[in-house]
Amino acid sequence: MGASAVANPWWRHAAGSSWIGGGVVSDIENPPAFPRDHRHLGHNGMTLRDYFAVHADQPGVSEIVSMAGGETDGFYVMFSAGGTKYKFTEWWNGLPLEDRLELSARVRYAMADAMLAERAKGGPA
Repeated sequence: MGASAVANPWWRHAAGSSWIGGGVVSDIENPPAFPRDHRHLGHNGMTLRDYFAVHADQPGVSEIVSMAGGETDGFYVMFSAGGTKYKFTEWWNGLPLEDRLELSARVRYAMADAMLAERAKGGPA
């Protein structure tokens, strides 16, 4: 079984996802990143969530695999307890580019949601 056999993109539509449909961020203040009134143009610019996501660190192996619903020891990837182990690079390179980009974006938006949630609490003590 090749790495692409585990590339089922079920994670794209995961319920409660912070990236799809707003999820976590819906209850957190998400103001414009660069406050200006552009509502007459049909938008108000980039949100703070978008700004945080753009500037988030590049996701690591653990974050990517976790977002895809798997587990990793840093080298191998497994998607079910006792299931087949795949080398991360073989699994990752076996995914279509669209799926790799989407996973990376989902991790970055999850990081942005965490930053907004911390900001809403007043930041670190």
